[in-house]
Amino acid sequence: MIKQSKLLTVFLAIVIACLVLSASIAAPILCRPFYYAHIEAFELEEYLGLEEREIRRAYDEMMDFCIGLTDEFSTGVLRWSQSGRDHFVDVKKLFLMDLWVLGISGALLIADGVFRSRRKIQPYRFLGRGPGFWAAAGLGGVFSVIGLLAASDFS
Repeated sequence: MIKQSKLLTVFLAIVIACLVLSASIAAPILCRPFYYAHIEAFELEEYLGLEEREIRRAYDEMMDFCIGLTDEFSTGVLRWSQSGRDHFVDVKKLFLMDLWVLGISGALLIADGVFRSRRKIQPYRFLGRGPGFWAAAGLGGVFSVIGLLAASDFS
């Protein structure tokens, strides 16, 4: 007989929500062609007075720093201030935290699959809904609260 676990449902809903949110953030961070496609669309060469190759290099160097591929901050031919560099040091911490959350939540879901197959256990279905539904509902609730706070000129 397969057991049902309410705790497993809550755990999986949280892990799935973390995976979806962190993957949504990581996708544009890690997909450099997404940014490259905007160089021409926003006419950055004309606006900045740089060639596309220089814009790409500046972006690549800055992103290599932000995702931890290098410890040296650089932006190609673009100038930067100390406060600008400090900003990207903070960005690096946030990006790396997001990538860690993505990796850990992905690993937890894989471990869950192994655990459940060996233990013959499955998530309980609150109101007939699985953990994926509750993850989406939780994210929707969080985003709604953030939207209401932003709409009320929260500062």
